[in-house]
Amino acid sequence: MKTSKPLAAAAGLLIGASLHSTSVAEVPGGFPPAGHYACLTANGGLLGYLDVKGSTYRGIALKPAGAANKIGMDSNGALLFAAGLGGFFASSGVKLGEARYMGTQGSSGHRPWIGIKYVSPRGNNERLDCQSE
Repeated sequence: MKTSKPLAAAAGLLIGASLHSTSVAEVPGGFPPAGHYACLTANGGLLGYLDVKGSTYRGIALKPAGAANKIGMDSNGALLFAAGLGGFFASSGVKLGEARYMGTQGSSGHRPWIGIKYVSPRGNNERLDCQSE
C-alpha cells in the first residue's frame, strides 16, 4: 500500500515522544493562521498572548504591542521567531526549543494551536500550548 508523504510524516511524529501529552495527534501544518493566541503552561496557567498575522507576530505578552517581527520556518517545519518570544524567554535560564503549528485541537472546538517547547531554569522540558481565541 502506498502512503502519502503527509500521512507518513504524521505517522513519524506520532511515534516520537512528546514533552506534554495532548488529546490530539501532533501534526505540523506550516504557518499558523492569523489570530490572537492564548499561551498556557502545562498546568493551565496563562503566560500571555501571541498575536499572529501572516508571517509576522507580536508577543508573548499580556498585551502584545510594538513592531511586528517575522516568523520563519526551518527545513523541518519548525517555526522560527526572529526576535524571540517576549520577556518570558528572555529571562535568565529559560531556553526556547522547537515551536510548531499543530493544526487544530479537537477537544477545544477545533481552534488553531501552536506548541512551543522550552527548557525551564531547572532544566525541565516544558511546553506552552498557544491556542487561538
